[in-house]
Amino acid sequence: PTDLLSPHVPVRDSNRSYENMDWMIIQEAGAGLLIQSWYHGLLSRDDAKRMLLYPGDFLIRQSSQMPGQVILSGRDHSVVQHVLLIDEQTGQVRTRDQRFRTIVDLVNFYYVNRQPINAEDLRIELLRPIPRK
Repeated sequence: PTDLLSPHVPVRDSNRSYENMDWMIIQEAGAGLLIQSWYHGLLSRDDAKRMLLYPGDFLIRQSSQMPGQVILSGRDHSVVQHVLLIDEQTGQVRTRDQRFRTIVDLVNFYYVNRQPINAEDLRIELLRPIPRK
C-alpha cells in the first residue's frame, strides 16, 4: 500500500508547522525508535556533525528547529548531510525512492541492504551507526 498512514494524514496549511503535525503520525513513525542505540533524541546539527567522522557514519536525531521532525544525519565523504524523514504534507516516513511504516524500518532497509539513500542531490550510505552516549 502506498498510503500507510492515510487515516491520520494532516491537512497541509501554510500556517501549520511540524509542531502541529498529527501526533498519531509521529507516534507511528517513531515506533521502536527510543530503544535504538543510533537514535540520539534532541541533538543539534552541529553536534551531529562533530560525531560523524567517517563516510557511512550515521545517526537519527530529533530536530531542534522543527519540533516533531526526525532527521537522518550521515557523512558522505567530506560532507555531513541531513535528511528530513517525515514528509510534512503526508506525515509518511520516506526517502526520495521509498516509503516506510516507521523510521526503524527505513534504517533497517538501507543498513541491511547496503543501498545508499538518494535524496535530491545527495547520497548517504548507512554503514556505521553512531550510538548515543
